[in-house]
Amino acid sequence: TIISSTDGINWTAAASSGTVTANDLYAVTSYGNNLWIAVGAKGTLLTSRDANTWTSVNSNTVLDLKGVTAGVNATTRATVFVAVGAGGALVTSPEGATWTAQPAIGTGASALAAVIYGTQFIAVGSGGGIFTSIDGTNWASQPSTTGSNLKAIAHAPYIYSVVGAAGVNLLAK
Repeated sequence: TIISSTDGINWTAAASSGTVTANDLYAVTSYGNNLWIAVGAKGTLLTSRDANTWTSVNSNTVLDLKGVTAGVNATTRATVFVAVGAGGALVTSPEGATWTAQPAIGTGASALAAVIYGTQFIAVGSGGGIFTSIDGTNWASQPSTTGSNLKAIAHAPYIYSVVGAAGVNLLAK
């Protein structure tokens, strides 16, 4: 189910959310004033121009997608949309409509739970995994002070915060 609100108090079900997919949805992001992207189970990827009418888009993966964000490729300065998920799944798009499966992030079966863009892309996941990218396609593993599964990441000016299992809370400045 997709619901939206203009004030955070009154919520309305999206007109097409139930007819677009029956799969679980795990994350949503917005870009500018007119592009919403939601991701979910079995590679589900939906887009909307108004957060009300949604369209299914081919993600080119069948793996669960758990996080999605928009950012800027530091090399080309072009917008890049990035979605991550199970098994290190990584799909990218230049405009949010056409998605390309990329090589998995990390080694083994790294389950990625979230991705964000601040000054670079950062994805977090199982076993304390933290990965960074300046272009959304090429990723590097970063040292982590925990082996706990990381579930979410937020960015504010000059700081990132990551939370996870067993009350883990990491900061990077």
